[in-house]
Amino acid sequence: MKIKLQKYLIVTLLVLGVLPFTYAQVGINITDPNGGALLDVSSREKGVLIPRINITDLTTIAPISGLISFAEEMAAESLLVYNINDTTGRGFHYWDGTTWIPLGDKNLGKDDLTQSEEPRTYDMNGEDLNFTNGAFGINTPNPNGAIEATSTENYDAYTFTQDNSLTGEKDVFTIEDQDAGGGAQDHSSVLKVLKSGNINSGDNGFSLIELANTGSDPGANKYWISGRKIDESAVLWGVDITDNDFWSKGGLTLGITENTNGTYSSGNFRVNSNGYTGINNTNPLEALHISGTSETIRIESLNSTNNASNNGVDDAVVYVDSNGDLKIRPSLVQNSMPEDNLTTFIPASRDVTSSNGTLTQETLYTTSITLTQDALVEVVYQIGVNITDSSFNPITDGNPRQYGTALFIDTNLVGYTSEAYTSRPSGLTASSRILSGTFFLNGNGYAQLTGSPAGTTYDLSVIGFVAAGNGFGVNGEFGGNTGVDRFQIILHY
Repeated sequence: MKIKLQKYLIVTLLVLGVLPFTYAQVGINITDPNGGALLDVSSREKGVLIPRINITDLTTIAPISGLISFAEEMAAESLLVYNINDTTGRGFHYWDGTTWIPLGDKNLGKDDLTQSEEPRTYDMNGEDLNFTNGAFGINTPNPNGAIEATSTENYDAYTFTQDNSLTGEKDVFTIEDQDAGGGAQDHSSVLKVLKSGNINSGDNGFSLIELANTGSDPGANKYWISGRKIDESAVLWGVDITDNDFWSKGGLTLGITENTNGTYSSGNFRVNSNGYTGINNTNPLEALHISGTSETIRIESLNSTNNASNNGVDDAVVYVDSNGDLKIRPSLVQNSMPEDNLTTFIPASRDVTSSNGTLTQETLYTTSITLTQDALVEVVYQIGVNITDSSFNPITDGNPRQYGTALFIDTNLVGYTSEAYTSRPSGLTASSRILSGTFFLNGNGYAQLTGSPAGTTYDLSVIGFVAAGNGFGVNGEFGGNTGVDRFQIILHY
């Protein structure tokens, strides 16, 4: 049978060679070969066995023989064989003029793929890959970035897992922006995480970034930047952008010194989980604990520029008020004398006269004080008085005359002093002598007054008065003794 078939094939080829223009097509086991085929082989139980050769190098036409030049090798383009070499790739190969090309190879990575026209869409089981203007889109017809993906399914949108094969310093995920600056990239971000709508909506809110060192969700050790309303009882630290909160269950350490091998345990600023805060201290023992031999606290609202109670020369005393606020106040034991008057305290004498002895008074002096805090106010004064009758003659009738002063703060009497004077010489003659002239009154008074930071002002006044009985006149000449008359105000805080 084989011999017979070979004879038929030889005869057929001879006929084709001798009578090339007689037959347009050749049919084997078929009487009406297809008009579009030069050779039409028909069989319901047989196939065509393509030559099987061992190709050891896909870049040479060997082991094909009979081609003696490079031009002939180029002319053999489309030559079809079956490669039996497992190393170079078992299967059908065709010669493209320089290289053996596999047919139907499942390994797409063996050769470069070229797409010369855009756009292109590849449908893979209903999921589209789109290539447009150098951009790559997954389920996105017109990607706006180099890579843009859209998911419409109810599962994690993107998951990348690195197995346990990394050694040395290898990064699982790296984003690099090679922009050199200069303003061309103003207001842009290297990494942007965007949540449409409010981040704290829903039952428990959402996390923008969540980091966990376990495979569970929620992880036993979790870190996040989020707007979540609950912490899932597993958060080590987090940033809540909704409430501007930053928290850490194990405390917070910040520092400006170098760390060692990625482990940072000291730090210049430390907040423990109980809220105790240390500055230059890693083990704060109070709500605020500052360490160091020369470190202190500076509060600029208490300096001499911003606080009138700080004169910029003397050290000011700081107190704590009922609200726990720090205030500058004078020391607990502090005195001051805002007025010590020797020159303008009644520099010219003032007459207070009663022609019939009734009580008569006049205001001799007024002044004021302003208190910025509570104080015990003490007033001390001395004033000279010359007593005569109402006609300014010496008193010789033996009837007493009273004279005195009173101190008022606003309308409140806080000090009072008075004396009595009389004179009646026995056998009054031109040569009789009596005691007269200037007598001094010494007065004082105390008052506990309240002050305020804005200042509380009080008015002080000294009153001079005279009186006599039985209708006798009297005159009191107050003051006019410059350098001797004196008025002092002493404040006790």
